[in-house]
Amino acid sequence: MARPIPSRRLGAGLLIVALVLSACSTRAVHEPGRSADGAAVGLDDAQTARFEVGPPPGPVKPWQGDMVQQVQVVDGYATMMFTLRNTGEEPVTFLNLLYDIEPDHLYDPLVHAYWADGPKTAENQAFQNRNGRFFPSPAVLQPGEVGVYLMGGKKVNGDGKIGELKTNVKYCPTRGMDDVQSQSLVISQLTWQTQDGVTTVRGMLRQAEGTRRYSAPTVGVVFFDTAGGFAGAVVGDKVGARMLPGEERPFEISGRGVQSASVVRAQGWAWVR
Repeated sequence: MARPIPSRRLGAGLLIVALVLSACSTRAVHEPGRSADGAAVGLDDAQTARFEVGPPPGPVKPWQGDMVQQVQVVDGYATMMFTLRNTGEEPVTFLNLLYDIEPDHLYDPLVHAYWADGPKTAENQAFQNRNGRFFPSPAVLQPGEVGVYLMGGKKVNGDGKIGELKTNVKYCPTRGMDDVQSQSLVISQLTWQTQDGVTTVRGMLRQAEGTRRYSAPTVGVVFFDTAGGFAGAVVGDKVGARMLPGEERPFEISGRGVQSASVVRAQGWAWVR
């Protein structure tokens, strides 16, 4: 069973700086993190921080989005769930903010956290990760739709307090883009268990329609506590073999960073490119 991370490693502090989603601009604009009730997230707050960054002031643009970021650290492993919402009037795609200079990482945004003490350098990072995944992916959302970005357990390097989380995610109009939609899969019969800090999730995958796609499935499962709060995530890429239309088969993925003692519900998503 997973135990809360001791205060001597990461303390109770988590200061998060959120990226204000820019309208297809590569300029990153940051503002202080805010909790769900609007209070500033500071170094003495809880390990699990939740806050929302809404649309910028002024007239609502046709391509508009906002993001809620939830982060948790358990036993030295960080997991994340970002809720991405299209609040505009046209389809939007959520992308890696840096894709202009990192063309091979269009849908693999870089997320990294710095320690509170010391400079914001690569050597002073608690973790750096590209293994998070959009669901659906590519993350094209119609007006009013909600998608998620999930990151499974990532090892936190060293001790101390996390001082800043930097999220390189942006939204962009889909017009004129060569965007091949993923094929969503049906996920069901979820069960899970945690042993020695590792949470193993099992269930069924079904490709209800479409054609045989380019890759094996990507699966993400997020856990919630009794209050509906984020309790961790497990993500698996290229799970099993490629699937055929109409095929149904079991899957299994595992990961760390789930607060298993408080979990009462799980929700899963899956897709193939």
